[in-house]
Amino acid sequence: MDLSSASSMADRTGSQNLPFKEVACVDQMPHVSVVDFTRDGSIPKNVSHKDVDKQQKKKKKEISAHLALINFLKGMIGPGCFSLPLAFRESGLWTGFALVFFVGLVTCICMMKLVKCSQFLTSRQPKVQSLNYAEMADESFKQSFPCLRNHGHIARRFVNLCLSSLVLGICSIYYIFVVDHTREVLVHLWPQLQISKLSCLIIAIVPFILLSFVRSIRLMSYVSMAGNIFMILSIVIIFSQLLPAPHLTAELPWFTNFRGVVLATGNVIYSFEGQALVLPLENKMKHPTEMRGWTGVLSTGISLVTIVYAACGFFGYITYGKNVKESITLNMDDGYMNLGMKVLLALVVFTGYLLQLYTLTESLRPSLIRFAESRATDTRRLTLVTDYALRCGIVLVSFLLAVLIPNLEDLIPLVGVTAGMLLALIIPATVDVTTFLPVYLEEKRYKDIVTLLIDNTFFFSLGVFFVVAGLDTNIRHLLG
Repeated sequence: MDLSSASSMADRTGSQNLPFKEVACVDQMPHVSVVDFTRDGSIPKNVSHKDVDKQQKKKKKEISAHLALINFLKGMIGPGCFSLPLAFRESGLWTGFALVFFVGLVTCICMMKLVKCSQFLTSRQPKVQSLNYAEMADESFKQSFPCLRNHGHIARRFVNLCLSSLVLGICSIYYIFVVDHTREVLVHLWPQLQISKLSCLIIAIVPFILLSFVRSIRLMSYVSMAGNIFMILSIVIIFSQLLPAPHLTAELPWFTNFRGVVLATGNVIYSFEGQALVLPLENKMKHPTEMRGWTGVLSTGISLVTIVYAACGFFGYITYGKNVKESITLNMDDGYMNLGMKVLLALVVFTGYLLQLYTLTESLRPSLIRFAESRATDTRRLTLVTDYALRCGIVLVSFLLAVLIPNLEDLIPLVGVTAGMLLALIIPATVDVTTFLPVYLEEKRYKDIVTLLIDNTFFFSLGVFFVVAGLDTNIRHLLG
């Protein structure tokens, strides 16, 4: 599978930035030396930001830093923030609060690594236009040590596998979210209705399959715009009730236990998952250098996202305490406004499922169609059948995952500590080393070599630790 071939919605609609594919075409550029990109992200005095921007990115469609920030925030803030009070319950009040800021900082640093590597790799290879996450890993190996240059395709496929696993996990989480909220609304409207969660999961297959048949890009753009508005309204409604409510701060533990912290980390990592969104945005910007830096798009965006996440988790937990559910919205009373909000959120996540499905089908379809065309003659009909079969297959896989792990409090941490942790920490640290270490060795920049290795060893080790500990904790939690 090659997610690097997936089409991006952002270049066609401008309303939603989906991961996996840049949308800009970059002209060939002159070679930029490694000294143009220092370890602290600065640019030498003899090279202006304007020159670097012109050399690196000339796009068909360019966006300003402000628009890139808005799109980044839209892509980052989603239903995952409603599960953060659960992370606070699992780890403890102030431990969870600190954990959100720590994960936000680590995420920001690793996202900057991706952008820095992408800019450096494209500057050294004029034939390379723009790079998505998987292509960047591939190119990093190709420009690295001789022993790695023939294995770039392995790095690309591994990143694509992680991205695919993440999207499937997100689809399953969306599936459960929609079923939980729809079931709660139906039970409130018809108290005599007796229906199990498994029955709801099975019934939901039909609308999800019908939704998957939508192929119109224009329709998906309208859906995305409406979804963004509804999400903002929902967050405003939630905070309007959390802030004035009675709070239980003194009664809540500051720290629970190691197992709880690991589960909470997976939850928080999932909420911050947006690595695949970074490079497509950077490739569309008028001035790519504005993506990094203390006041860049990444720093500003992650800071705002962290504040929203910390506030949602903190106030949600001190309002509902140990009774907080897997999504804060399920704790809210059944007044008409809250019921309306739950319906809106269910619709937002339901339509958001289509956008996630789009990225995965666009990446898988070319390979499947090539395979099918080699064994058939009526290629036009076969292409259509393959496309619909693929969409149905993804829905069925997400349904099976939802049945196997039907609770958001179990599934979200599992997705976070596996694909999420690999994409957020382990892969960026690895790519940073394979990109810059050969150059630093060649130029005998020993101080930078030590800094590079210590820096990335920390992030790599941290990621591996949470993957191992997270898998162990989540499996024990599921079996227990």
